Amino acid sequence: MYKITILIIILILIWSHIKNVRKIRENIINSFGKEKGKAKSEDEMKTIDYYFNQIKSDKDIDEITWNDLDMNKIFNDMNTTLTDAGEEYLYALLHKVQYKEDSLLERDRVTRVFEKDEEIRVKLQMIFYQLGKKYNHSVYEALDKCRALKLGSIFPHLLICFAVITSFIMFFWNQWIGGICLVISAGISVVSYYRTMRKIPDMTQWYLKYFAKLLRSTSKISKLRCDELNSYFLELSHLRKHFKGTQIKSIFLSSGVGFVAEVVDLILDYIRMLTHLDIIIIFDMSKTMEKKFHEVERLFEIIGFLDSMISVTAYKRQLPYYSNPSLTTDKTIGLKVTDLYHPLVEEAITNSIDENKGILITGSNATGKSTFLKAIAINAILSQTIFVSTSRQYYGNYYKIYTSMALTDNIFNNESYFIVEIKALKRIIEGVNNDIPILCCIDEVLRGTNTLERIAASSEILEELGKSNVLCVVATHDIELAHILEAYYANYHFKEKIVDEEITFNYKLYKGISTTRNAIKLLKMLGFSSDIVNKANHRLNSYQKTGSWD
Repeated sequence: MYKITILIIILILIWSHIKNVRKIRENIINSFGKEKGKAKSEDEMKTIDYYFNQIKSDKDIDEITWNDLDMNKIFNDMNTTLTDAGEEYLYALLHKVQYKEDSLLERDRVTRVFEKDEEIRVKLQMIFYQLGKKYNHSVYEALDKCRALKLGSIFPHLLICFAVITSFIMFFWNQWIGGICLVISAGISVVSYYRTMRKIPDMTQWYLKYFAKLLRSTSKISKLRCDELNSYFLELSHLRKHFKGTQIKSIFLSSGVGFVAEVVDLILDYIRMLTHLDIIIIFDMSKTMEKKFHEVERLFEIIGFLDSMISVTAYKRQLPYYSNPSLTTDKTIGLKVTDLYHPLVEEAITNSIDENKGILITGSNATGKSTFLKAIAINAILSQTIFVSTSRQYYGNYYKIYTSMALTDNIFNNESYFIVEIKALKRIIEGVNNDIPILCCIDEVLRGTNTLERIAASSEILEELGKSNVLCVVATHDIELAHILEAYYANYHFKEKIVDEEITFNYKLYKGISTTRNAIKLLKMLGFSSDIVNKANHRLNSYQKTGSWD
């Protein structure tokens, strides 16, 4: 009877597992390309950026530009990855703009495979789902730390293990002698065990277990068949051969979670304590990872790449439309975009532009200047990272991309807004070189100082950038700059329409210099007293007639 009961329980567990797998598979299929990624907390972002910080260079998107463009929001929308490796790789990928087409074409090719071959995509996603994520922990950091463990010599632990096992065998030969040896060796083993374990950083065992889990995932992936992705599958299979036995060794570190696992772990705890088996395995795995970290890193990169490309494929499905950019290494710089829109703005208004020199945009408040600037810079980044532009057509150079837009006072370094601003501009000027052209988007040059000095200094800075290997796109309220810089910048503007005390914006870009202002009109519309509004208008009219403030 008990045999039948056990069999029924086993069958129920198997059926439950099959049902759960089917449910996960259905959810993966049904949600693909329909849901954006979840927003990450500040603490989570600090762990995600570890990998990028280890590999970044001065050609990548810097922190100012990333923050100016709200690129964390772009990343969060795109990030439907299922693994930590995919998440961290995608974050780094969006920072590391490319300057040659090979890697961009390969990324586009792989996303096209995932778009048309649902079967291989879902199989990979199921494997990635099982690998999963460990929140608030960077997997790359974990792998990096595992190779750097300093545990001293392994010889004393091997000696203790040998002494305990020998004493245990002697106990069956001679209980008196064997018992004494076993007590002495066990006492030394326990004391030494706890002293050593205090030196091993927290989570080390989990990190090593995760690496073994990563190897199990590579084993499953390498068995898949897809002609267009076989180069990645074969490389994973080859890399895995460098770590034979690692999965088996990891079993003795800890047994996971659940009642059965806890019981097994309790038994293994005594074995580990007496034999130092986990210390020996930690030492061995750490040394292996140190010697073969290039292979470890490559495993991380391939898993991260495949997972992130599936995520990019899903993101592309959510866009109203997109195009593959045409990028050039020609010495002549330029930018041509048709029906460009900002990917973070719902029902965004589109704009087009075609220029081969600097662009200066004037216009009143809230007409759309800043959003257009951000759309240009974001599209340049997406074009040179995931080979996607949120436009009907995008043509431009391979640019190094800078912005100076959403700056704030730096209270921690005791720097005013103006100091922060001029430092941001200085980094752009210092980045100019003859090898890689620069695309820079600047919103309100030197807004942190008075009008006269702002116009004088801004005109010189922008003229210098206009003469260099730079495509500079600038938004400003200072109409004077549009006239001063006509030789170096093409003039465009946004405008508003006021009818019956109502102000409307169409957010469309027009050629030429703006001829409208709306700041004082907005004061009236938002309920400021007519006395304030009339006096402001009087003061403005007086200045325009006399050239001095009354």
